Amino acid sequence: MPTPTPSPTARPSAQDVAFLQAAHQDNLAEIQAGTAAEHRGSSAAARDLGVRLVREHTSLDADLQRIAARLNLDMPTTPTADRQRQLEQVSLHTGKAFDRAWVATVTAWNSEALISNQQEAQSGTLDDVRGLARDAVDLVRGHLSRLTRVPLDEPQLPTPARTNDDYVVSQSPLVISVATGMIVLGGTMLVLTARAGLFRRRR
Repeated sequence: MPTPTPSPTARPSAQDVAFLQAAHQDNLAEIQAGTAAEHRGSSAAARDLGVRLVREHTSLDADLQRIAARLNLDMPTTPTADRQRQLEQVSLHTGKAFDRAWVATVTAWNSEALISNQQEAQSGTLDDVRGLARDAVDLVRGHLSRLTRVPLDEPQLPTPARTNDDYVVSQSPLVISVATGMIVLGGTMLVLTARAGLFRRRR
C-alpha cells in the first residue's frame, strides 16, 4: 500500500499572523517595563508587580514563539517604537512620580492587549493561536487588577475631630462674615441706644 501523504499543515490567517507579531512586541515591552519597575519602583507593590510582569510575559512569549516557529513566521526583535518612547518617558521620573507614570502607561498597554486577545480568542483561525490568546486574556486581567493596588499617593493625615472650642474656626468664610457683621451691627445698635438715652436726659 502506498504511504499516505501527510495532510498539509494548517496555515494561519492574516489576523493570526498580525496577532502573533503584535503580541510578541507587547510581551517584549511588558518585560522591559517590568524590569524598570523592579529596579526603580518606589513601592514594594510596584517592584513586586514588575517581577511578575517579567516572569509571566517571558513564559507567555516562549509559548508564542514556539507556535511562530512551527508556522515559520518571522518575529520582530524589539517592541514598537511608540512603546519604547513611552517607556523612555516613564523612566524620566523617580519616586512616586515614576510609579504613577508607570502604572498609567502599563495600564493603557494592558487595556489595549485585552481587547486584542479577546478578538483573537473569538475569531482566530488556528486553535493553538486562539488558545494562546485565551491564556493571555486571563493573564492581562490579573495584571490590570494588580495595577489598581499599587499605592500612588502619600498617606493622608487623619482630620482631627471638631470640638466646641474650634467650632467657629471650622465654619465657612461666608458664615464667619455673616456672624461678624451681626456682632458689629449689634454693637452699633447698643452705642446708638446709649447715645439716644443720654440725649433724652440732657433735654
